[in-house]
Amino acid sequence: MRFNLTSRNLFSRGFLRANIALGLSITVGALYMIFTGDYADYQARQASEAVLNRFAIGGLVYMAVVWSACQFGKPFMKKQSKS
Repeated sequence: MRFNLTSRNLFSRGFLRANIALGLSITVGALYMIFTGDYADYQARQASEAVLNRFAIGGLVYMAVVWSACQFGKPFMKKQSKS
């Protein structure tokens, strides 16, 4: 019985691309909240923007790591010929 790599490859690509989209949506959401935030005072603004900045940078780093895994994994996710 031969293991079918095509379904595994499609799942891996879809999974990695979904994680890239997740990192992008976290970054965009955090930036949106930073730009449109309404704060009671200066201390509240500093505290919330510190947390949101970490989310934005973390989303970018996560997206870059998953993207690089997707790029370096391409040779392993190729369809193999049946020869």
